[in-house]
Amino acid sequence: MKQPKWITRIEALNHASKGYWVDRGWNKEAYPQIQAIIDPIVPGTTVTGPLSIGGIAWAGDRGIRKVEVQVNGGAWTEAKLLLPPPGPLTWVLWRYDWLRRPGHHTFRVRATDGTGRLQPARSAEPYPDGATSYHMVSISL
Repeated sequence: MKQPKWITRIEALNHASKGYWVDRGWNKEAYPQIQAIIDPIVPGTTVTGPLSIGGIAWAGDRGIRKVEVQVNGGAWTEAKLLLPPPGPLTWVLWRYDWLRRPGHHTFRVRATDGTGRLQPARSAEPYPDGATSYHMVSISL
């Protein structure tokens, strides 16, 4: 939300100021929301065997404790976290192997951060606290 990489000038003030974005109604803390994303699913040419679904998850400095996948509105199943993240502020890679079945399927993903807080399911726009919801991808096999 704060985007310091976009700084084009700095102005020194002799008084306290909330800052450019806070003055426009954005959250003062810029606390990152928990995010889990499904990368594009490529079914491949094989019509049998597992379909690997994967993506990334992030929760700022809180890290990721687990990622879960839901198929067609069923139960949430824990995905495998791949490789330890290279640092405390990096994305975590995850994968879930699903036994494919013909038809149309919808996959949703959610993450739990390192403090045990579950990613919010409600859909919220980025303004003022950051976007939330579960990412969803549908495919036909």
